[in-house]
Amino acid sequence: MQNDEVIELLYDKLSAYIDYLKIDVHNGKFKCPRKEHVDSDPSCSIVPHNPVIWHCFGCLTSGNIFTLANIIEGLPLDPPDFWNITVPHLCKIFEIPYEPKELDDNTKEKYQRLRAYKDAASIVCSYPENPEALIYKYLEKRNWNIKTAKLLGIGCVESIDDYLKQMERLGWKKDYLMVSELLNKNIFNKNNLIFVVTDDKNKPIGFAARNMNWKKLGKNDTPSPKYINSQNSIIYTKGNILYNLYNAKPFAPPLWIVEGYGDCAKMYECGITNVVAIGSTALTDHNSYSHIELLKRHGINDIILTFDNDDGGQAGLERSLEILNEYKSFNVRICCISGAKDPDEFITKHGIEKFKELTLLKPFNYKLSRFPFDTSGAEISKKMVKYISAEHSIIDQHDMITILAQKTGIPYTIIEKEVGILSGAKDFQKHKEFIEEQEKGIRELRKCKNMMEWCQILELRHKEAQNRIDTSEYTDADLEQYKQRLIKLKNEFSTNKEPGFSCGKFRKIQYHLDGIPKRASYMGLAGLSNIGKTSFLRSLSWEMLHNNSDILIIFMSIDDPLQKIIPAYMSLYTGLEISEISKARKRIWDNEQKKDLFIKGWKKFEELSDRLIVKDISDGMTTIALEKYIKYYMKTYPDKKLFVMVDNFHKLADFSEMNDKSKFTAISSRIKEISIKYDIPILCVFELRKLADYSRTPTLQDVKETVSIEYDCDLIWLMHQEMHIQPSTNRAWYMKDENGNSVKMPVVDLFFAKNKESDFKGCIPLKFKPNVSRFDETTPEEDDILEGGGNKKSKSIKVPMDNIAIEVEKTKETMQKNFDFMNNSNEIKPRKDTSAW
Repeated sequence: MQNDEVIELLYDKLSAYIDYLKIDVHNGKFKCPRKEHVDSDPSCSIVPHNPVIWHCFGCLTSGNIFTLANIIEGLPLDPPDFWNITVPHLCKIFEIPYEPKELDDNTKEKYQRLRAYKDAASIVCSYPENPEALIYKYLEKRNWNIKTAKLLGIGCVESIDDYLKQMERLGWKKDYLMVSELLNKNIFNKNNLIFVVTDDKNKPIGFAARNMNWKKLGKNDTPSPKYINSQNSIIYTKGNILYNLYNAKPFAPPLWIVEGYGDCAKMYECGITNVVAIGSTALTDHNSYSHIELLKRHGINDIILTFDNDDGGQAGLERSLEILNEYKSFNVRICCISGAKDPDEFITKHGIEKFKELTLLKPFNYKLSRFPFDTSGAEISKKMVKYISAEHSIIDQHDMITILAQKTGIPYTIIEKEVGILSGAKDFQKHKEFIEEQEKGIRELRKCKNMMEWCQILELRHKEAQNRIDTSEYTDADLEQYKQRLIKLKNEFSTNKEPGFSCGKFRKIQYHLDGIPKRASYMGLAGLSNIGKTSFLRSLSWEMLHNNSDILIIFMSIDDPLQKIIPAYMSLYTGLEISEISKARKRIWDNEQKKDLFIKGWKKFEELSDRLIVKDISDGMTTIALEKYIKYYMKTYPDKKLFVMVDNFHKLADFSEMNDKSKFTAISSRIKEISIKYDIPILCVFELRKLADYSRTPTLQDVKETVSIEYDCDLIWLMHQEMHIQPSTNRAWYMKDENGNSVKMPVVDLFFAKNKESDFKGCIPLKFKPNVSRFDETTPEEDDILEGGGNKKSKSIKVPMDNIAIEVEKTKETMQKNFDFMNNSNEIKPRKDTSAW
């Protein structure tokens, strides 16, 4: 057990120690233990609001368990005897485990000063029975409640001499009080209202004094300070402290942050108990013990800033917002005061209810409202995008961009791109720093002349890396969350695994994946241009829509606009060619059968529009936009399970200032992060590098910037179409058109190049109808032709006809009526060279 923990335990044993000493206590009163005070009428008692302190109302002496032990048993108060004699003696009485150990001088001084400040605080916060005492006059002057003052540690001293005498009675020497700043006449004098400043464990570590005679002086008057604070010391650093945090934390979130201690006291008194004060004009973020780190350490991320309504306060607010803007984890709001200089004055004038009605602004709205009317739109946008990028809510980001576009006249898409660049730069900064440090270390190691130097450099780099690891954000809540996740996983493993999304007519894909995953999964589809990748996405998504009532599909297209995507989807249902649908008035309206199909197709698409969300380039082309859609639709349709398709990954506009390798690494990491964060499957279309031999089947190494993508993805399909490379190929199939003519159609091969969802690593051939954007799986008989070249019969893929497959067949029979005019045949030509298979 640490020394300071032992001391805190002993402080709480005051009442038990009085019982141990067999001191006669009657109605809570006992005789003063000081021999100098002949206390015939017991005037000593434990302070009700601070039960670790006893106080004599006769001689005005205050003390704790240690001073009582010094007076009654003669136990020493000064180190090292205090630690070697007094503490072990008291620990033995109360059976507290303690082993005296040698302390360094720095630690001894720290513990000594903490005890001295605790005793000084007990004197400052002793409230005499005399109603005419200074403390009551000061509180009345400030219009503050005595209960609030006692709880927050607000008091005063009758005089510096009286205060010194009481400290000496507690065993403190004048010389020590001088060096420990406990005889600072600017703080401990009768003109001051004194605030006891405690740390986050409620230990007194400093004082702040408010001069009750202070008045605003004229230009020629000699200025005098309104507030005096303890100087920085071994136990106190002003920029590291939030006054009243110990009392406020149980009532947060949110946490109100004000400038002055008086503002904090007034708000606390009026029922806003979740309030702290910084005692200055701005938050700090200069080291590991700053205000920001203190908030993070206590898991406080929802804060309301309420600074003084003067130049200093507003300047401090600006500086604080600049600091907080670097941390997306904070939800920040600003309470703007008007008609008063600070919260204390506002509440005194207008009441607490009016204060609670004050508008709370996001940093974005606050900053936007403070630009002079003649500021250019470009300048406003440049300064405001960083506040948009700091916003963790994608929906709020969308609203902010809309507001900024309206105010400045700069297009939404331009501002969104700037936000994306800035967000990407922040997210990627730590990764870049890590890479730079790695490269620097490698260069230094190469310069080493011998093994000794090499080991020294390696050790130095290791220590630097360890120092950069910040564990302050990890809390007990994180550990508890981890345990809950393990319990959830155990329950999942113990029950039947939920099957993935049904793939409808794509029964082989269904069989080899147990359906498209419903949970977090990052998937990819890669192939040459114009071989049917986008058509496959549409065909697969259409089947999933018809066979999964709980699905909601977001189709994000960066290649095609909405006016090209919708006709392709309608073509899947109606059998009408895409070109006919996009020019319906000209090519369909004179044919009643096709017109009827078009009307039914449009009606069907409208029915599905709540579950098929198509976004094109006008809606955004960044992962930020993608996350915005995901978050919105998850919130709007909580009963639906999302499946996301991105066409085309390599055209996403994030991280545009980086080179391609870094850019696609960062984008891939973002997609993976989004998939895991929202627990949803995401399927992206990837581009291939320029191949020297387009006729060969592509490999994973052909995917553009493949290293990061291959690493991040759970599943990668590679698509190959021989007919696209060699129109004369026999790897094709034939269908009959409306006039009964045979038309050659491509066979597209879908390779499972990477598959963490199952152990299948084979190929599934698909029949493709480009004019209607339709894919169909081959039959087992057709597989024999494709695999055996028509001469050698090989094993067919056996697909179990489960309930889902049966339902799919029923659906196909119903829809087939709309395709009579197509009259498809199953005439397939084999592939000549089957060695590659």
